Amino acid sequence: MKTLRSMAMLVLLGNAWLAGCGDAETEGLAPGDKLESTARLSKCGGFAQEQQGAAAVPASYCAAEVLTWSYSAGTLKLTDQRALLNCCGERTISARLEGGSYVVTERDTPATGASSRCRCMCVYDFELALAKVPEGALSVRLEREVTDSGEPARQLFAGTLETASGSGSVVLDTAEAAGWCGRATEVTQSSQSGDETSSSAAIALLETSPRISACGGFEATAAPLRSTSLEPMAPEPCAVEKLSWTYAEGKLSLLNQRVPLNCCGARSLDAVLEDGAVVITEHDKPADGAGRCRCSCAFDFAVDLKLKNVKRLPVKLVRRIAEDPDPSVVFTGELELSAGSGATLLHADPLNPALCR
Repeated sequence: MKTLRSMAMLVLLGNAWLAGCGDAETEGLAPGDKLESTARLSKCGGFAQEQQGAAAVPASYCAAEVLTWSYSAGTLKLTDQRALLNCCGERTISARLEGGSYVVTERDTPATGASSRCRCMCVYDFELALAKVPEGALSVRLEREVTDSGEPARQLFAGTLETASGSGSVVLDTAEAAGWCGRATEVTQSSQSGDETSSSAAIALLETSPRISACGGFEATAAPLRSTSLEPMAPEPCAVEKLSWTYAEGKLSLLNQRVPLNCCGARSLDAVLEDGAVVITEHDKPADGAGRCRCSCAFDFAVDLKLKNVKRLPVKLVRRIAEDPDPSVVFTGELELSAGSGATLLHADPLNPALCR
């Protein structure tokens, strides 16, 4: 009997020892269980723009989507910067254990009560801090699910993070985000006299700038474009290209509608101050790794400028198409901001009806 009791005790001790030797990362958790975590999601433009303003965004931010991580005192922090997604949606980030790996899932769904998306894109940041993570080599997988894409979750990263390194980063995507991700710079309009019109004026792109439509223009959007600050305008199908503007409380919003361009291309917009005038340049070039299509479409370009102590503002609109050796000056004039709004037709002839919807 003593022998049987001793054997039973050894079995119990052995089971207890085996139970205590399980992996720290899976102890007390079943595969698929969500982990103790804290999530943070940015607004359109990313964390830096949201917290410090557009001028604080480094130029490198728009160049690539990057996963950064850090580990300290049992907390693993993961940040996915510059994720390009539709403007209209609800985003979440969560983590679970699966096969010994930390699986982090970013999810993007249409906004609650909305049946469709907007015809615009923007960049967002996702951050997740995981608690009680053991030291060592951590197997991590990052995936993104866009629920209405009709496709399964796409793997963005799979690899091992060595906590002994303390921190690191991985480039996830270098696809161009021009037009949806812009770095604002602040410039100063030099003073030529003592009146208010030409006094020192700070001009900066606002958080909503720039905005470039999909084929068909902003008005072709099934859902309202949330980021626009311009009042809806009456549809003018197949009318001429038009530059319109509104000014209120120090914000100048400019909209160039129905710009005829090739369907296939990467479009962007920038604004700088040159010789006392705001120079707005619309850029169009073939998309990376792709040529042009044998079709054209009408696009809209929009930008907001923040002004101080300005009554009249010289504006120059330039268009640069990569295949053309020289840029074209589309508009040159002075805006009388005290009028509150205005519009100018940029061409005498209407667009080809094939370009309008």
